[in-house]
Amino acid sequence: MKAATNEVGGQATPGTQATPGTETAPGTKPAPRPREARAKSAPASKRAASRHWVSKTLAGALLGLVLALGVSGVVAELAGAVPLVIRAQLVMWLVVPVWLTVFASVYFFRTGARAWVGLGAASALVHGLFFALRAL
Repeated sequence: MKAATNEVGGQATPGTQATPGTETAPGTKPAPRPREARAKSAPASKRAASRHWVSKTLAGALLGLVLALGVSGVVAELAGAVPLVIRAQLVMWLVVPVWLTVFASVYFFRTGARAWVGLGAASALVHGLFFALRAL
């Protein structure tokens, strides 16, 4: 790029640079920029990388495991008629898919606090159901 020249004397104006094809006559407005160049950056709430990703990740990892263990316990209580060998394998292998499903879907929460509250409430509900079934 070359330095922009002053219309009067043809001297370079300090601190400015001209791009090819952007010189305008004195007293006229420069041509409008293309629509792509005018587009403003997305607002903070619409960015791809949310600022809540750490909180959501921790909620999915910690409370997701608690929720998966609770679901596994409820299934174990409901499958009382199934032989112990099969039931043990079923509930053992059920933990990982439930945990990973919760862990992957935790990013649909709008904020990290909502993820913690939502998963905490779901975990409390599932564990309450587990203890209620156990008491029967």
